[in-house]
Amino acid sequence: MLRKEDRLLLILVFSLAGGIFKIAGGIIYHSKSVLVDALTSMANLASLVLILAFMKKSSMPPDENHHFGHVRLKFGGSIFTLMAYSFVAGIALMEVLSSKAYTVSLGAPAMAALGLICYLVAISLSKESRGGPLGYYATFTVSEVIEGITVIASSLTGAIYSYIFDYLGSIALTFYIFYELLKSFKDLTLKVSDIAPPLKIVEGIKKSFESRGLSVEELRMRYIDEKTLEGHMIIIMDKNNMEDFEEALSEAKREAKEKYNAEIFVEFDRKKDNEK
Repeated sequence: MLRKEDRLLLILVFSLAGGIFKIAGGIIYHSKSVLVDALTSMANLASLVLILAFMKKSSMPPDENHHFGHVRLKFGGSIFTLMAYSFVAGIALMEVLSSKAYTVSLGAPAMAALGLICYLVAISLSKESRGGPLGYYATFTVSEVIEGITVIASSLTGAIYSYIFDYLGSIALTFYIFYELLKSFKDLTLKVSDIAPPLKIVEGIKKSFESRGLSVEELRMRYIDEKTLEGHMIIIMDKNNMEDFEEALSEAKREAKEKYNAEIFVEFDRKKDNEK
């Protein structure tokens, strides 16, 4: 099994190779659809580098400016990915709007096919990180495969029959980029909006505390990244049995961490004498 560092290096190498093949197909062999595809490849590669940089920063320990750690910095890579593809979408749109007759060479679909093979390898590696910050990279890398298939067909028919087929392929790719951008913007917005986990998880954490005799008055949960939970809980404290109370609390918090990867912050509401 590949180490994480080796897998990331291979993703970078195959992404670079795929981009180079597509750039050659678009510029040297005069295919507008392959050129649009090459633009997305450039954004893909730049995004990967930034994602890796933000992943490294997100693992830094807490400091005086980040008391809860740097976990959410990993979303910086996702945001940059969306920015890069937004920039590329604008260039692609200008490209398809300023068209004139041109001749497509048979080398264009050949280069597109080589680029597609490289991205198939990159996808098989990046999919292992689905749900993490590489999730957005993987999403757009999957789009590279869809684009690659479209480009091969459009540039091939453009070379054999008419450039119009190649031009229509570039239009289809441009619309697809905008579609993926909209979908990914919605997904990222949801992830950074302090969304709560499913009710089953909330009830499971609450049950971990109550099964140990702890009276949970309130529990609020949120995701701070795709896999890490944070919870704020109010517990009614029995001051007459402090030793057992502290032991039960420690065990419940440990179980929440191990089972749900949830860090629970607890506030106490002392039990009044007239409520005994």
